Amino acid sequence: MMSDVSTAANASLEQSVRLTGKAVQMVLKALADENRNGEGLRVAVAGGGCSGVQYVLDFCGERRAGDHVYAIDGLTVYLDFASAHVLHGTEIDYVSSEEGSGFRFNNPNPVRSCCSCG
Repeated sequence: MMSDVSTAANASLEQSVRLTGKAVQMVLKALADENRNGEGLRVAVAGGGCSGVQYVLDFCGERRAGDHVYAIDGLTVYLDFASAHVLHGTEIDYVSSEEGSGFRFNNPNPVRSCCSCG
């Protein structure tokens, strides 16, 4: 086993991030458009940004030590242990509007809010 996390804790974190059907569809399309067969999506957080975290989406082809790996509608999702705790319960959607289109993270966990962005 690649992690020292218990099986029960592992199972509860494994699908801590959900992707809507539209988000999965757009990721699979991007993977196909870039000819990245066999790869999946790495979801993570990094320090910084107005709320104290930046959301990171990247293509990924292999598991790293400590990763939770699961499939959603044919898309392999890679999630590192630390990010799983911050993102627990988060839904990632793909939205289109007059302002543009892109991925939206709906994170129910408390994060620091920015006072100067308006």
